[in-house]
Amino acid sequence: MTQDRPVVPWSSWLADAVLAGGPERALQLRTPASSRLTLSAWAALNSANGLWAVQDGDGGHFDGVTGLPLSWDEHLGFVRDWPDPRDERDRSVDDRVLRGPVPAFVEQPPTGTHLEVRLSTVHPAGVEPRLGLGAEILASCLSGPSPTAWGHHEPLTLAWDPAGMLASARHRAPERLSLHFAGPWELGHPYTGRIGLTWVDGVLSEEVTMVVGLEQGAEGVLSALDEAVETLGEAGVLDTLWVRRFNGRPDTTHAPVWRGLGSALGIAIGPRRVERVGIPATENGPLRGTPFGAPEHRSVWYPAPGDVDGPRQALRALRAQWEHLAPEKESRDRG
Repeated sequence: MTQDRPVVPWSSWLADAVLAGGPERALQLRTPASSRLTLSAWAALNSANGLWAVQDGDGGHFDGVTGLPLSWDEHLGFVRDWPDPRDERDRSVDDRVLRGPVPAFVEQPPTGTHLEVRLSTVHPAGVEPRLGLGAEILASCLSGPSPTAWGHHEPLTLAWDPAGMLASARHRAPERLSLHFAGPWELGHPYTGRIGLTWVDGVLSEEVTMVVGLEQGAEGVLSALDEAVETLGEAGVLDTLWVRRFNGRPDTTHAPVWRGLGSALGIAIGPRRVERVGIPATENGPLRGTPFGAPEHRSVWYPAPGDVDGPRQALRALRAQWEHLAPEKESRDRG
């Protein structure tokens, strides 16, 4: 599919193409180098069954997510271009020669920041779920204004309506449902997000992914992460939270340029998970956490250590803490 527009959203056309192709076929989107993708479109093309083919201006194409050159295959469409395996330079373990990203992908990185938060909430059976509350709290703490619009596709055409979103989820149950939301662009920091809803035995799981776009010098908003964790825990909508930061455009869109490896900023767990692993486990892990709330209703925020040498080390430190907090591990230790 070819799209020649400045910003490519997750439209009904793209969604229908994925549905028609089924799990065995990949979605391939071809755009000019000047095009950008919304969060939802970029996430779909960054998946195993997606490819963003970007025109390089000289008749060739490259992958808009990795920057690797692409070539055309009559049966598969665009494929990543592997040079002649007889070339001994940069040979990979499976005897292919890896070619690096094209210059256009790495020459002009974005100047802003994408703050990415991933919130997991489990709504117990027998309790009326309050969908979207987690997104509202994150928006309030990290941007200012609450979400104003939602929809099944982009552009978003429906006014923010948690009751309407819940009705839509119940209509689709037990199938997984993906929704999209955004805030007002003229207020606060721009943000956009996705909500994934899954029903299992009457229990609704809600996964919120939200990206806040920040200008250079606006990273002070990161200090509000503590407030976000505390408020989410008090509202009963925090199970787990992961926070990362990438280079990105302040308008939250994704351009076909290198955005860096990203930096893991921290993880948080809410009262139900704290109860499962036990307070001693939350206090005696590899990282020191910041607790919020009384012991019977505690949330804990674990910021990434500030003395690590790079993003990989920060991620390893957070993963070590996550493994320490695994309920299965705590059960074995107590046994």
